[in-house]
Amino acid sequence: MIFGFCLLSGPLHASFIEQTMGTAVVKDATAIYFNPAALTLSPHYQLILLGTLARAQFEFSGSAQKVPFGGSESGSTTTQSNFFLPSMYLSIPVSERFVAGFAVVANDFNRELDNSPILRYILARNQTNNIDFIPALGIKINQFLSIGGNLNVTYAHLVQEPIAAGIPRLNIPESRSLNDSKANSLGGDFGILVKPGKKTALGFNYRSAVAYNLQGRSTITGSQSISSDDYHFKYWTPARSVMTLSHFLNEKLGFLGTVQYVQWDIFKTVSVYNFATQAASRVFIIPKAQINYHFHNSWLLTLGTIYQVTPKWVIRVAGTYNQSPSNGRFQIGPGDSLITGFSMGYRLMNALSVDLGYAHAFFKKEEIDIQTSQSRITGFNEGAHDAVSLKFTLTV
Repeated sequence: MIFGFCLLSGPLHASFIEQTMGTAVVKDATAIYFNPAALTLSPHYQLILLGTLARAQFEFSGSAQKVPFGGSESGSTTTQSNFFLPSMYLSIPVSERFVAGFAVVANDFNRELDNSPILRYILARNQTNNIDFIPALGIKINQFLSIGGNLNVTYAHLVQEPIAAGIPRLNIPESRSLNDSKANSLGGDFGILVKPGKKTALGFNYRSAVAYNLQGRSTITGSQSISSDDYHFKYWTPARSVMTLSHFLNEKLGFLGTVQYVQWDIFKTVSVYNFATQAASRVFIIPKAQINYHFHNSWLLTLGTIYQVTPKWVIRVAGTYNQSPSNGRFQIGPGDSLITGFSMGYRLMNALSVDLGYAHAFFKKEEIDIQTSQSRITGFNEGAHDAVSLKFTLTV
């Protein structure tokens, strides 16, 4: 029996430019999310509406063998994920020293598989919905130093549809189970901003890990049906530490560099309780199963530049090396990636500007060699990711 059960990590995404250029030195209201201390850089009333559409596609090529019976299949399987990421940011100056903010950041994405049978019972279709409500406060200590923090009140909803194999020669059809779970949780950020001069800024931000105790129902329907109302497991988004250095050579040209350290090693194993599955003609509830991840911590390194072409036009370009946390001995994940992107901003009027951004990620081919008591999967996984974003900024 092979369990078609796979959890997909869903950290929040923002537009490429906000995520990779000046992550801890953000000069607008998106600082609510990226570094609350940087709210003091723009002490104005500001409303930002930001939307991102993204698509990722990966192809696994290799073989999957059932153990101990020895039957194997070779070929390729394509998975595709679509992302819709709307967000809103509002900054409100309280006094010369204090700037408050509030953000709503949503994350909606799914993963679909093609009809290739090679990983049909290994990977699962899924749908993830996540929304964060983030109050924040930036405090200007003096002209050189600011600090800030936020509170992340978050809700997650995860739906998975793993497939359990049947036995065609005995007229036992395969079955698709539905695992539906929800959770609320809490996290936060603490940030520091240092400004040694008018043209230079150094930002630090720490984001806490968030633990989700997901609970819901696991169901199989068909010729035989079974349901569990005590389906549950614990999941996380990892803690991360970010440092950004921003320096402008003059009023038009500036450079930024960012280093991020993401503590993925919180993902060692995940225990899943009371989920429905099928073995041959029998459906039943498994009281506990352990999924091995053994992720490793990873680094992201970014270099970018910003050029003010005219008083109304601005161009930003950046490149990021993203070290993958995946472990090819335990999951079919992506390899390291190189992300390139750009954005253009235009000031429509004194109070309103618009930005359009695009990014493309090139993923290194990742070797996969997974061996469990029930299966052996070997091959390679590779893919690409594209994202476009549109941002409106109203400043008064």
